[in-house]
Amino acid sequence: MPASVVFPASQVHPGGALLAAGEKLQFELSTNSPAPIFSFKVDANLIHDASTVTPVSKGTVNTYKWDHPLTTPKAGEIDFISIAVVIVGKDDTYDYKISKKPVTGKAALLLQTHFEGPEAILRDSFNMVVAS
Repeated sequence: MPASVVFPASQVHPGGALLAAGEKLQFELSTNSPAPIFSFKVDANLIHDASTVTPVSKGTVNTYKWDHPLTTPKAGEIDFISIAVVIVGKDDTYDYKISKKPVTGKAALLLQTHFEGPEAILRDSFNMVVAS
């Protein structure tokens, strides 16, 4: 089960993010699987999977993208979120990213993971601290 995690050079650990007013965490999963099996569970109750997120297709790659609907913490406050990811691969490749999405402009990458089969399961869970 080859899997690799890439952090941006400016990021030592993606365990936290500073969010300005209106910024959100954005999740993205890209795969060449025609019938992907995946689930992102945030804070033990918000679930995103192939039945809840509409893909954008380009050639043989399907990309699923959604924003985490958290409210930006007030100045000086922090929010602690738990994220669990499960991907079941056959002979497919999967890439998932978590980014900080500003109100306008390009999202800043916080975490990027590559995963490919055959017949493999990726289970990943981590916590993030969000502050303003």
